[in-house]
Amino acid sequence: MELSKEDKDTDPASNSELLLKDICNIIHDGDFGSKDRIKTADVTGKLHSIDESPWSNYNFGRPLDGSGLARLLRPYGIRPKTIRFDKETDKGYYKSDFEDAFKRYLGVQPETPVTYVTDVTPVTKPIIYF
Repeated sequence: MELSKEDKDTDPASNSELLLKDICNIIHDGDFGSKDRIKTADVTGKLHSIDESPWSNYNFGRPLDGSGLARLLRPYGIRPKTIRFDKETDKGYYKSDFEDAFKRYLGVQPETPVTYVTDVTPVTKPIIYF
């Protein structure tokens, strides 16, 4: 009896929360680390390749597609956009679209770019009054 008892206090993560966690890992992966945008097809492809995840057979035995991805992300205010990728346009997401959801629901702080401070020379000479 003890072995089959479930822990009633812990709720399994909903599909949308699991999706946020998986997308967070995908975005912070080395493949997309320096890019500021990602194609919907690339996101779904990476989701399908995650072992032991529901995304490869999410839709009644079929893999999660772009419209299903958009539907799961809609409660977080994240919507796909038509974005230019090099010489073509495609549906996709900006990384910045996910920052608020990552912060609110996962506690992940957005990556802040490192800026370096250098000496600045004045553009104009100061005016000296006598």
